Amino acid sequence: RIIRTDLFRFVNVTDCAIDAHDVEVNNKTRMVYWATASNIYGQDYNMTAKCGSDLVGLITSGLPGSPSIGRIAIDKVNNYMYFTEITNKNVMRVPLAGGAATTVVAFANSFGPPKGIAVAPELNTIAYSYDGADSGGTVRHGLGRAELDGSNPKSMFQYSSSSTWSIMGISYDAKTMDILYVEKRGTNEMALQQVDISNTTATWWDPNHLVTGVSGTQEMYVAADS
Repeated sequence: RIIRTDLFRFVNVTDCAIDAHDVEVNNKTRMVYWATASNIYGQDYNMTAKCGSDLVGLITSGLPGSPSIGRIAIDKVNNYMYFTEITNKNVMRVPLAGGAATTVVAFANSFGPPKGIAVAPELNTIAYSYDGADSGGTVRHGLGRAELDGSNPKSMFQYSSSSTWSIMGISYDAKTMDILYVEKRGTNEMALQQVDISNTTATWWDPNHLVTGVSGTQEMYVAADS
């Protein structure tokens, strides 16, 4: 189920977001999107919910045989939905109008399996967290960036090889041109970090600690409203 709220009331958007694990909203077009392991769905949040055969995914082709879609991020300027695909470990995108999914940053160029993702269209930038063994078998944890078409991929921040810290989810704030992300520091500790990504020629991102020592044992994510 997906529910919309203005803090005073709760409105049911759909009961048909079965197995959804990530949600994105475009208030300009009144569309809400959600991801399952095998596709991404969308509907007008003011309209009657679509279910069953009336609910058609955005992705018509381009996924592996056993896909596992991870996190999603919407490009409201160029009308794409970006997402991480866990099976083949790629960053991909699909038009919001629907169609074939295409690989934007291939695993070989991503520095590690991509997890979270954020899009900054005004900076021609996608940012993603990576966590795990890269294509050469080296375990890495950090943040990568690329241009919207996937060109010029770079590792912008990386933990030391001995670190067990990792990045859970990331979000972009268009007003401040910052990336916000949750850092998992151990079994019982999280932190909230901020990174200024406005300098598109930078070779390294320097995170700024916003909140540290957050107690938590479950998954935790962050969202920025611009």
